[in-house]
Amino acid sequence: MPRWLPKPVNGRHIWNFATSYTALCFDAVVLLAALVVGYFPLLKYFPVIGPYVPEARFIAILMIALMAFLIGYRISDGRNAMTNLQRSKRI
Repeated sequence: MPRWLPKPVNGRHIWNFATSYTALCFDAVVLLAALVVGYFPLLKYFPVIGPYVPEARFIAILMIALMAFLIGYRISDGRNAMTNLQRSKRI
């Protein structure tokens, strides 16, 4: 493999980035914006924001599900790492 080609990205790197603190904070900001646009009363009557209310509600539901999945994955990955560390210390 030539040296000028980029190294292939491991799936582990993608999950580490997706569950990083920065990515979860960005997801939280998107969730907060979608909740404000979708569920804040009287915003649906503004002509600029009104058409986006149904989409914002849908995005809010998707973001809640995504964040629940990513936080759960991060917690389980941390527990798995702790279990592996404890097993390696016993041996």
